[in-house]
Amino acid sequence: MADYRVKTEHRLIDYLLDIGYTRTKVKQLMRHRAVEVNGQAAKGFDHLLRKGDLLSVRKDKNEPKVVPSMGIEIIFEDDDLIVIEKPAGLLTIASETEKTKTAYYQLNEFLKLRTPQVQEGIFIVHRLDRDTSGLIGWAKNERVKKTLQEGGKEVEKR
Repeated sequence: MADYRVKTEHRLIDYLLDIGYTRTKVKQLMRHRAVEVNGQAAKGFDHLLRKGDLLSVRKDKNEPKVVPSMGIEIIFEDDDLIVIEKPAGLLTIASETEKTKTAYYQLNEFLKLRTPQVQEGIFIVHRLDRDTSGLIGWAKNERVKKTLQEGGKEVEKR
């Protein structure tokens, strides 16, 4: 997955052509839903990209958005937040006896591999029990973590 932070307003097709993709390749990428804007599949060539948007292009049509090893799927990501789907059987955070078979460890390792030049840190917003599957939110900075944890008292869990 190649990620691009949009610096100026563009139509999607113009942006992709400007960064080196051919019209044929852009059509293929769109047909295979391999282009995302802010974590959502792009729907058309004329999609207006705005300054700050995150454009993601899956290089290989079979390339999943799955964290290696544990099958953690990234459901949503932006500059402040990342949401994953944790499978049952995986710890959210380390215990005294298990340090690496955790969602926290696996997600951190994936982020380091994906963008080695940027050492992103993640902060847990809430946890799920080992045998529970579901969505877990992670903040990318302490300000967002605090805001989400304070607001979490108003969230209905199901």
